Amino acid sequence: MIANTSISCWTEAAESSTWAWRVYGKDRGAIRISMDVIELARHVWSFGVPGVEGFVTYHFHPNEIFPPFLKLFNNPTNEQREKFHLFFHKHGFYDYEAEYRIVLFQDGPVMLRLPDKLIQSVSTSPFGLPNEELNVMLRSRFGEKLR
Repeated sequence: MIANTSISCWTEAAESSTWAWRVYGKDRGAIRISMDVIELARHVWSFGVPGVEGFVTYHFHPNEIFPPFLKLFNNPTNEQREKFHLFFHKHGFYDYEAEYRIVLFQDGPVMLRLPDKLIQSVSTSPFGLPNEELNVMLRSRFGEKLR
C-alpha cells in the first residue's frame, strides 16, 4: 500500500522555527507557502484521486488508534480504508510540528498544481537566501504575499 501512496505534509505552526529551516531547507535557499487548510483540501479533492486528510496525532494514545476527524474522499478502497490511519500517528517528540497531512492513494509521485490564488503568503529561509533572480521572480509572482 505504501508504494501506491503519496503524502503531502503541512504544519499549522504560524512561523517556521530556526530548526525547521535548517532541517527541511538544508541550510540552502528554501521557501514556505501558507494556505487555508479547507481550500487546499477542496482543491485536492477536485482531482478525483482517492485519499484521506486530517491532522496527525502524537504520543500514540490508545484511544487514537483511528484518529478522529480524518476525512476520506473520492472513495478509497476497503484496503485503503483499513490502513490509512497508519499515516496519521507520530511519536510525541514531533508534536511541535502540529502537522496536517493529505494522503493520496495513487502510484506516485502525484503532482497536483497549486493555483496561486490558494497561496496566502510566501516566506523565504533566513539561511542560504535565494539568489537575486529568484527573489525578483517571487516578488513578481506573489507581490505582497512575499514576506
